[in-house]
Amino acid sequence: MTKAIHDVRVQFPAWPGESVTSIADMVAKTSGTHAVRKLLRTGIRRGALLYGSLPCRVQQFCDATSSAYGDERDLLADHTLHRFATVGMEAAMAERTAEHVVFGTITRTKYPKLMPGFECGNRFGLQCPECALEATMVAGRRISYVAHCIPYATRCPWHGCKLVCDSECSSLEILLSQNRGQAREANSLRYARLAWSIHQNTAPGALWSRIHENLQAKGYATEGGRLRLRELRPQFLGLFSEGFEDARLTQLAADWHIIESCIRAANRVDRAAPASILVLMDWTAHEIEPIRQKPSRAPLGYHASMEERLSRDVHRRRWLDHSIAAPTASRTQLRRTALGLWMWLYRNDRPWLLANQRPARRPYNPRRTHAIPESVLSTIRGNAVDMRERAGGREPLPSAYQMRLAYGMNDYLFDRVTRSLRRAPNPVQRPAAREVFVSRRFERAAERNMVEGLPRDIASVSRQARLRVETVQKFNRHR
Repeated sequence: MTKAIHDVRVQFPAWPGESVTSIADMVAKTSGTHAVRKLLRTGIRRGALLYGSLPCRVQQFCDATSSAYGDERDLLADHTLHRFATVGMEAAMAERTAEHVVFGTITRTKYPKLMPGFECGNRFGLQCPECALEATMVAGRRISYVAHCIPYATRCPWHGCKLVCDSECSSLEILLSQNRGQAREANSLRYARLAWSIHQNTAPGALWSRIHENLQAKGYATEGGRLRLRELRPQFLGLFSEGFEDARLTQLAADWHIIESCIRAANRVDRAAPASILVLMDWTAHEIEPIRQKPSRAPLGYHASMEERLSRDVHRRRWLDHSIAAPTASRTQLRRTALGLWMWLYRNDRPWLLANQRPARRPYNPRRTHAIPESVLSTIRGNAVDMRERAGGREPLPSAYQMRLAYGMNDYLFDRVTRSLRRAPNPVQRPAAREVFVSRRFERAAERNMVEGLPRDIASVSRQARLRVETVQKFNRHR
């Protein structure tokens, strides 16, 4: 039974696990709702939120459909990747992020992101063949599931099938996802299943606490709670040395500087680490072997002998004299210029050393422009297929805008890629004259009408070419 929404009839219900973008696409195709169609087009043009699972602010979608598919909070929790994107946040930060993505007005959201090129684009067009067949048989339409929108996931967490692309908006995502051996296939499948499990069962802030507890239990954290990154680094890099099917995730797992910066962000209350990195850290915390703890010498206390106390006082005085002699030196410079003295105090008199060292300086670090990953550039450079081709065979619009949508990029990333390649991402992307576009499409439509025995007047051919008669008369000089 259909439900009336102003002048709209909702013909299909939302499917469990279906993304809001998929619901909007269904409503736009079956009900003729102008407001939903506009939101969907605008979302694709600007870059869909939450990896393609949300086309616009949730309140805008609810207003366009009169909340026929639930209220804002239910839609955000059950039909988007909001829970996955906020697993690295504290509860208060996750609540502020939810308020912003539901009622906000600016395009940029508050979810943690990686550098341009590493961040995934629109994943609405990715499908699992088994899920697609089931959706066609049971629901009678195409369904985009939230599980398939998980960043860097190349396989279905339920069936284990390789995801395929049936919409041009995810062309770059599928180009960066290639079959590269059994080890990468196994890693990719485990990543997809672990990420989906975290999305379903983990509350904001709980994932990093679990990771830290597991690492501390295996000896990779000090008594004060700081991670032993030097010991953790070879374990992490060795665990993911085989890589993944997604080229970007392989590069991320091999770049310890990015992982270390995400760890520092996860340790702070006012920042959050990207969920994909936390998935790899959770995987690491469960897989790596415990390290053997070296017996540490107890700090010199009240029960120390007179000789030990004298030695401690001498080292303390030497450290204070060293600090006074270099009043402008930083904490790191003082340590490096008297490394032996600092090491003795750190091992034997650590509380005093920490209380009597200079405060850490925050050096000036101007914002750097990170390079686009070479895997992304090489994939686009080596692609010879026009990503804008339609199944109907019509001439695609010769513009950079259509090519950007075909690759699922936003304006900033597309401009960066174009500058990095020193030309358009593909020769077929170069804008052509409008007359060429109109003439080619009109000629193809005229040939089709002639073959099929349809009328060949200008109105019929223009309708077949999806062009206005005025446009044909203006740009097609042969008419």
